Amino acid sequence: KSNRTSSVRRSAVENNEVAEKTVKKSGFKKYAVPILTGILVAFVLKALIHPITIMGSSMSPTLKDGQLYTTDIFFEPSDVTYNTIVCFKPTTDIVQYIKRIVAVPGDTVEIKNGKLYVNGKKQSVSFPDMKDGGLIQDTPLTLGNDEYFCLGDNRNGSNDSRFIGPVKYLSLIHISEPTRR
Repeated sequence: KSNRTSSVRRSAVENNEVAEKTVKKSGFKKYAVPILTGILVAFVLKALIHPITIMGSSMSPTLKDGQLYTTDIFFEPSDVTYNTIVCFKPTTDIVQYIKRIVAVPGDTVEIKNGKLYVNGKKQSVSFPDMKDGGLIQDTPLTLGNDEYFCLGDNRNGSNDSRFIGPVKYLSLIHISEPTRR
């Protein structure tokens, strides 16, 4: 009987140790899964909702230095029209640019006497005359099927399509509303 009792006790102790390990393992899983899921969601949101801080005055007075915006990567080509504000990284620079689309695929752009012409029509805008027409100064340029012409609102203080050329559709990121701080 004594052997049997000690065998039963040993078995109960072993079962209790197994039960404790199971509880410890399930406790780890209980917290690890939500934590790992949260980290994964944070990375995905960071990739999809990329915050952009305006640096500089090339889009002044519309966008102010230090103002925070978010991007919208889920946009269609039909969303990218005249006056859309976009972000892109030109192949000639390491920083992203934020500019306004002034011409879309198939348009012909030119700058004459400091004024922007799109498809032969002078654009009436409230921006000052451009001192430097860059690549399209008195030289019309017709945009390809996936090209956009982008200018900064601060025309005389902006490095834009006049100097870097048209921007390809695939490099565009749409800018959404300003973020509240």
